[in-house]
Amino acid sequence: MLYILKYKEFYKRNYKINNKHMAKKPTKRREPKLKLLIRRYILEIGEVERELTNSNLEFGFLFHYPKGFVKDELGIKIPRGRAFQANKPKDVDLLALNHRITISPEYVKILEALKEKKAKVRDDLIKLYLMKNVEYNINWKEYSILLSDVIYLDGKNYISINKFYKTIRNLFHTDFSSIMIIQKECSGKIDDKDVKNGFDSSYWIANK
Repeated sequence: MLYILKYKEFYKRNYKINNKHMAKKPTKRREPKLKLLIRRYILEIGEVERELTNSNLEFGFLFHYPKGFVKDELGIKIPRGRAFQANKPKDVDLLALNHRITISPEYVKILEALKEKKAKVRDDLIKLYLMKNVEYNINWKEYSILLSDVIYLDGKNYISINKFYKTIRNLFHTDFSSIMIIQKECSGKIDDKDVKNGFDSSYWIANK
């Protein structure tokens, strides 16, 4: 009996010691609540293309807004919306939303040849961005425009879907307004398809 008790004590003592050196069972990494929330918001109003990885980001998403797909000229299914980024920088309590506009080569040639038109397009775009209250960076070397806005997190690290949706919609409409300004100056007309997809309220109802 004494032998059994000593053995039990020996076993318990050594089991505890050896347990310290045993490899711990890997635990499943839990994603931040804000990341899950933003992904859910995007899926409600658009299409997630992929997650973005960057050492400066806590998380990021490349997505298309609004929701839905169309077929291109080759019959390949592609997102119908514009491409956006939603990025949460590390150690900063905000969500940055970005969208890039690339001016078509056809219009680039016209703007390069007619400097007065280029100056007017620039002035009209700047007025638009100030009215829409969005940040902008017009890069004439690459003929691209970066539009951005930020949503600051509240004390609970939370963003409402209403705030997220309104911010994206404002950037989306600013994109179409930019295209219309460029089209009007370069070709003298506005594409009816852009007007329908960008500003017709029935489009939003039909594609929610």
